[in-house]
Amino acid sequence: LTKVSAERVNSELCKILTQIMGSQVIYDYREIIAVFIPEIRDMFEFEQRNPYYMFNVWNHTIEVLARTNLFMNSKNLVLALAAFFHDIGKPHSYQDSPDGIRHFYGHAAKSAEMTDNIMRRMRFDNDTRNAVVTLVKYHDTDIKPETKYVKRWLNKLGSELLLRYLIMLKHADISGQSLKGKTERLREVDKCKAERLREVNKLFTILNDILKQQVCFSLKDLAVNGDDLIAAGMKPGKEIGAVLNQMLDLVLNDECANDKNTLFKAVDIE
Repeated sequence: LTKVSAERVNSELCKILTQIMGSQVIYDYREIIAVFIPEIRDMFEFEQRNPYYMFNVWNHTIEVLARTNLFMNSKNLVLALAAFFHDIGKPHSYQDSPDGIRHFYGHAAKSAEMTDNIMRRMRFDNDTRNAVVTLVKYHDTDIKPETKYVKRWLNKLGSELLLRYLIMLKHADISGQSLKGKTERLREVDKCKAERLREVNKLFTILNDILKQQVCFSLKDLAVNGDDLIAAGMKPGKEIGAVLNQMLDLVLNDECANDKNTLFKAVDIE
């Protein structure tokens, strides 16, 4: 394997990850995978020591990968790679509290950094790498299930598809955290987990409604453009962009309708 080109290893790994039983193959042959991605070795027996996680980091990763494959019928490479890499930084970003519970503050950013380095080394194309790194970076970020927040995430990511993948990854991540428990503490964990899953499912509904209504979430969707502002008397320059972004913020926050006249009035342009 050390003599096989990065491009060939890349190709074979991607084939495995996008098979319906890919997660099982990854689990069974982890030592072989670790020959060309040695960073995963730290995940193998790394215990999470947290009531929300009954699996160690590696086994949790396998659970999440299996669930994302089911979501997309195993054929989505970006989502599968994001699932595979999403917690790779956990063994490098943990803190043990006095009560023995382990926390992983900043692990998503560390995971994204490591993912970027690994994917560059394995000669992934830029579009795939950027998409996967973005999903890993934001997989642990809370997204409030409200229209204005979903619109802001659409704007932030610049892609409906990427946000859909992020929601799927979050769903798989939560689903793969722990199994139903019989103790009172685990019942509390189950209740919290169920609530988080309901919120994630609500995000799907809100996203679909936004897209169905063709709601504005980027400058290209705004009812006003630079030519409109110049025609209204503004001089070309940075101020044009600032005003357009101000208008977009108003629309994203549901403070103003995406209507040309309404937007002009909102920013005091006659």
